[in-house]
Amino acid sequence: MIYSNKLLSVRSWQSGDESYLALNANNKNISDAMPSKFPHPYTYDDAVYWIKHNKNKLQQNNFAVIYDNEPVGNIGFAKGKVQNQNTGNITIWIGKEYWGKGIAFEVIIFFAGYCFNKFGVKKLSVKTSFDNKRAISLFNRTGFKKENTFIKGNNISDELIFSLSQK
Repeated sequence: MIYSNKLLSVRSWQSGDESYLALNANNKNISDAMPSKFPHPYTYDDAVYWIKHNKNKLQQNNFAVIYDNEPVGNIGFAKGKVQNQNTGNITIWIGKEYWGKGIAFEVIIFFAGYCFNKFGVKKLSVKTSFDNKRAISLFNRTGFKKENTFIKGNNISDELIFSLSQK
């Protein structure tokens, strides 16, 4: 367990979480907001793979978000490549049933500090689409600042990039 309070905690994914993961991740809105590898529909087999994949990593960087003792989402971290080793990217999703409860806000506040300390990065970024007003509001409220639009090749995508620098 890397974080815990009365109702909320962040911990490693573990056996027994598969049904919760499959239920909460199986949402088109979540899939659309996540990197392209995130499947929809999200099946029990996808959940089994995700948990097994993350349990076998030497450096844990994806964690279950637990609310009222049930896994309701995921928060993850990826460190930048060689030219950007002082940076990292956070991804987060919370099951739709749990939106609007302040879960993502609290988890991001904690996890940003965790990433700065654990992974030694100086800057974190998060991405979202232009039309994801909830995420834009969340990132602004958690101290992330709009930095740029995401450019892939010669195409400007529909993503916004927000960043937070270590103080």
